Amino acid sequence: MADLYVSAMPGAGFSAVGDTWVGPMGATMGWSKGDQAVQVAAAIGVPTTVSITVRAPAGAPNPSPKPQPTAPGQAGQMRVINSFTLLQGSDTVPSVFSSYHLEVTTDSPSWSDKLVRTVSKIPADVEGVNVHFTMRDTVAGKTTTTQAYKMGDKSYEVVKGKVVADETGMSTLGYITWPLDVVVALGIGSFRTASDGTATIDGRPVEVYRITGTVADDVSGMFASFGFPVTVVDGTVWVDAATGALLKADVGYTAELKNSDQKVRVTTKGSFTVVISKAGGTTVSLP
Repeated sequence: MADLYVSAMPGAGFSAVGDTWVGPMGATMGWSKGDQAVQVAAAIGVPTTVSITVRAPAGAPNPSPKPQPTAPGQAGQMRVINSFTLLQGSDTVPSVFSSYHLEVTTDSPSWSDKLVRTVSKIPADVEGVNVHFTMRDTVAGKTTTTQAYKMGDKSYEVVKGKVVADETGMSTLGYITWPLDVVVALGIGSFRTASDGTATIDGRPVEVYRITGTVADDVSGMFASFGFPVTVVDGTVWVDAATGALLKADVGYTAELKNSDQKVRVTTKGSFTVVISKAGGTTVSLP
């Protein structure tokens, strides 16, 4: 999307002015030609919005905006970026599915005086803002298991077969935070998105995309400035054709792990898989 303006505006005689920011989730940029000025602001979300403000020369008629086609690669990038938000919903917009079953496996590297790998397996039923999940984390051969409910803004943990209130919310913290790696990897990977045909998952037609982006493809420098360890992404994403929601992801990535002085200590691999099923066919309630 931003590439359209970056390539088209100079060709129309405009020069870039002010601060420009281009990232996977949006862009802002300014252009001027004589006493004519154009400000573009775009936000990727649900829905994607583009705002264009034009100040025309004195006495000039109001301009008539001309719609511009979206390149296939850009369309695919937007489908990948939006897919996870459409699945999970946001604070203001619910998931496109009233309910669904989620299966997640993550293999996440981290650095704490040495390389630490955490393998997490999460089966979950999601209905609106309510979630019932089990999280099994394996670190250095030791596995810990948490079963919990997140009912709106309240947390409950299953302890010895009984559901007890968790006022601290610690029992659901792992479920709340696991999407971060997915969001970052999909954002970086989407910089190079290519269609890989169509398929069917759980009876639903899907669009298949290959993502092979790198942090170097992010011309805004946002991911690098935030210090995310992911540098290279290689994976496949399956997007529900009807709703645009993520139905499956199988993604590997390269991570540069740093210590407290921000020096890279090791370059290693990470991965995650996400599989969605039973869209509209699950319920969540306290026993």
